[in-house]
Amino acid sequence: MSLQSPFVFNEEKQTLTFVDDESVPYELTFPLVLPKMYDGSAEDLVRQMDQATRTYLIILIQAGAAALGYYENGKLLKHKVIRKYMIRKSQGTSQIKHLKTRGKSRLGSRIRLRNSVLFFKEINETLTESDIVLQSETILLSLPINLIHPLFTTDVPVPFERNDPRVKKIPIDVKTPNLKELGHIHWLVSRGLLKRKCSHFNLLS
Repeated sequence: MSLQSPFVFNEEKQTLTFVDDESVPYELTFPLVLPKMYDGSAEDLVRQMDQATRTYLIILIQAGAAALGYYENGKLLKHKVIRKYMIRKSQGTSQIKHLKTRGKSRLGSRIRLRNSVLFFKEINETLTESDIVLQSETILLSLPINLIHPLFTTDVPVPFERNDPRVKKIPIDVKTPNLKELGHIHWLVSRGLLKRKCSHFNLLS
């Protein structure tokens, strides 16, 4: 198979469709860690994929647990795991979600609320302390919908906009964020997907 063969590039989906020597159609989805590719000739796409340095940031956030990792050419250079008591053990719901239906007069609720504020503040401070966001070509983010507003409305602002073109949603189920899960997700997003008709298999980037 060769990228020099006739192909169709879908910029929105970041996929490349082509046929092999036996006219069998294939579809290649680029690894998420790659920055967004732009339409062009085969040579242009190869040049984009062959860029010498790849820098990207993986951000995994769930209620009370976050894992942040900055990578360069597949190597983890900086990371931090953040944990705060935000979950009501009896019901398994975060304090933020609980406040939508209940008050915050109890001591436990006040503690969880304070920890919720500190949790998002620490995440944004970590992202702001160094130039990891500025240096990242791609920002891969896993974040539940109900945590988007708290993340972007803390006293310490997120050092990138919600509509930043570098941001990509991680379309993978993420377990409780920690260093091990960060490594697992990195392994998954570093791989593209090559499909032949109804069958598919992972293709190393």
